[in-house]
Amino acid sequence: MFPGVTQEGGVGIERISKLIAKAETGGRYTAYAGDRGKGDPSITQMTLTQLRRRYGDWNTAVGAYQFMPGTAIGLAKQMGLDHNKTVFTQQFQDQLNQFHLKQMGYEQFRSGKLSQREFGTRISQQYRALPDPRTGATYSYQY
Repeated sequence: MFPGVTQEGGVGIERISKLIAKAETGGRYTAYAGDRGKGDPSITQMTLTQLRRRYGDWNTAVGAYQFMPGTAIGLAKQMGLDHNKTVFTQQFQDQLNQFHLKQMGYEQFRSGKLSQREFGTRISQQYRALPDPRTGATYSYQY
């Protein structure tokens, strides 16, 4: 699933995050779906509420990890953050992604309680640029 990533290999959540961001947007924190490589520099300066107003809840994925604004707001609330004040900075995008990976079983994967294949399947269902380890195809082809 991830080149050079195994439970035993000491891979950190940061490395997995970088792989996801690279697959999703080439690591561009100002990306939005359909931007053709241009991005929107104001993305990293907007609050989550402002992102929702500009890009809609479920219309356009934004940032390095391509979160839908509604999903980002929901995750931020689970983190105990105010979406009216939380700015979608590069640092926050990384924190949000890591929180999301933990919800999908990162800790269980690291401890060996969840196989690489199962963890890979879970995250490939969330991040469409990643291939499903069961099929080798991405979920983007299913829509």
